[in-house]
Amino acid sequence: MEIDGSGEKCGRSLTASTDNLEEPPAKMPRGDVVVLAQQLHEASHFVQANACNKLKPIVDQMEFLRQQAVSILEVAQRDQELHKINCSFRKEWGDRAPHQRHIGSFRLEADQSWTPDYEIPRREQEMLTLRGLVAAGQVPTSTVGRGLYLQQNH
Repeated sequence: MEIDGSGEKCGRSLTASTDNLEEPPAKMPRGDVVVLAQQLHEASHFVQANACNKLKPIVDQMEFLRQQAVSILEVAQRDQELHKINCSFRKEWGDRAPHQRHIGSFRLEADQSWTPDYEIPRREQEMLTLRGLVAAGQVPTSTVGRGLYLQQNH
C-alpha cells in the first residue's frame, strides 16, 4: 500500500493481506493477478513509448548531420578536382579556338574553397554579414533557411 504526501493510503497493495494467517501470502485473488499483469504490460508500453519519443529528435539530428556530412564531402571532392584541373590556355588560337567543354564557372575563395558562379552573390552577402557580426561582437546562433539569427555577447 502506498501513502501519499498527506498520509492517506492510496493505490493497491501488490501483496496479499496477512490478516488471514491460514492462507499463504503467495495466493492472491485471480482478479488481482490479471490486473497486475495488465498494469505491467501497460507500463512496459509507456516506458517504450517514452524512450522512443526521447530518441526521435536525436535520430532526426543524426540524419540531418549525416546529410550535412555527405554534402560537405561532395563539395570537398569537387573542390579537390577543381584544384587539379589544368586551366592553362594557348595564347594564340589562330583561326579556331580549341574544342573545350564548359562545365561551370567558379571563384577561388580565401580559404581555398571554390564557389560556383551562381552562389557568389549569396556567399558575398553571407561574408558581409559575418564580417559585420565579428566587428559588432555578435555571434550567429542559427542559419536556418535564408535568415541569420543573432545573439548579442554580454
